[in-house]
Amino acid sequence: MKKTLLFFSFSLFSLALAGQLKHDYNWVFGYPSSATPPYPDYGGTLLSFNDTIPEVSWFDIKFWLKASTVMSDAEGHLLFYSNGCEVMNWAHQLVENGDSINLGPIHDEFCDHGYPASQGILALPWPGDSTRYCLLHVFEDSTYYYTKFLFTQLEFLSPSDSGRVIKKNQLIHGGSFTDLLTAVRHANGRDWWVALPERFSDRIFIYLLDPTGIKLTHTITIGQVWTGEPVGQSVFSPDGTRYARVSALNGINLYDFDRCSGLLSNHRFMDISQDTVYLSTPTGLSFSPNNRFLYATVGYKLWQYDTWAADIAASRQLVAYWDGYLELGVLPTSFFQHMLAPNGKIYIVPPGSSSYLHVIHSPNEPGLACHVEQRAVKLPAYEWWGMPNMPYYNLYDVPGSPCDTLGIDDPLTATQEPAGPGSNPAILYPNPTTSLLQVDFPAATTGTLRLLSISGVELRSWQVKESSRATLHLDELPAGLYLLQVPTTEGALELHKVVIER
Repeated sequence: MKKTLLFFSFSLFSLALAGQLKHDYNWVFGYPSSATPPYPDYGGTLLSFNDTIPEVSWFDIKFWLKASTVMSDAEGHLLFYSNGCEVMNWAHQLVENGDSINLGPIHDEFCDHGYPASQGILALPWPGDSTRYCLLHVFEDSTYYYTKFLFTQLEFLSPSDSGRVIKKNQLIHGGSFTDLLTAVRHANGRDWWVALPERFSDRIFIYLLDPTGIKLTHTITIGQVWTGEPVGQSVFSPDGTRYARVSALNGINLYDFDRCSGLLSNHRFMDISQDTVYLSTPTGLSFSPNNRFLYATVGYKLWQYDTWAADIAASRQLVAYWDGYLELGVLPTSFFQHMLAPNGKIYIVPPGSSSYLHVIHSPNEPGLACHVEQRAVKLPAYEWWGMPNMPYYNLYDVPGSPCDTLGIDDPLTATQEPAGPGSNPAILYPNPTTSLLQVDFPAATTGTLRLLSISGVELRSWQVKESSRATLHLDELPAGLYLLQVPTTEGALELHKVVIER
């Protein structure tokens, strides 16, 4: 089985794990404990990935979580979470000045039950300042349209700081938006690209968050014109090279993304109309850790698409069908939004109230080998609606690219143990390659060669035993930059860049 090294290999990559960013290591769900009338099994759920086995615990939550986002510090300490109306800190208390987010008539009408924008709020670390954070949120006006894109800035001076909002409801851009808000790290390893589609359009707004703030950099008109009010999800692949969004009315739309320029290209469409139960069927998306498989939930079905296939639409396989379980006899536990977790598994939340999460245990594996377990996680309290909206954090610079200007190397690259003094490195050729890669060792070598994505995910492995040469077949991999881990006779590791061209 292929393994996600940043999550599973505790011995060989302990140094890399120590340097891993843990901003997404805590998730929160729930209804307020004081809901009226009082119901059993209400309250908050904290799902923590700070241990090898995720820990689930109950807490006293003060508000409803519909639209939601969560932020932990780089070491995995919970800092704050928000429902699009208020911001609560790690002690589950209101952050100083943390009320009146998205203040307006919709705030006043709906915030007793959460702001009505399921993927309309997103927290990001502020580039270049480890004490500040950015809360991005879409504002809904009295006509129930998203007409403003806003940001709120927070400050936490330490893990024990109660925090404060220092700027609130600042206008980034006015227009007409959906609530499919997501982000991916810039190729320089520090800044963030933020994607927000326009409503009833084929246009996508691209923003850049850097140390000076967030601003609109460009718009991209690509693909098909979207219709209706999507109840779905948008997501970037873990390596940042793909962007996808889905809704019942508009199907699955997949794009290539350039982390240097922020440009989208190569639009592909997968029709899901035959699987929709009704026009507003909740839908969700996620990518496997190795960036190969795209998972889509549509109504009662969970599909897997192979994005490396020549015909992606034709590659789809049904990997789960909702088993019909109704919680309390009335609440469907079918499929809605997804989230790739720090442990390399994909978690899926049912639509509406539920005390369960579904899990894709081995998302790097094709077909039924991905192992979908329905209701794999039992929560101590009911969740209200949707997944916390968070980006993938363990994505760093793109070594060797024109945008690799800040010297921010990912921990996997930066902490590799070098070969011993006086040893000669392995020779790789041809590099760039289109299919075969030859690796010549300076002496007879025994061990495992591992090909990794830039985000640190193992894609291929080869065993050698007292060999002076290895021939690696790379035919099925898409063009791009990869890392090859090579063992040495001294028991150390070398890391080489590999470029595949098509």
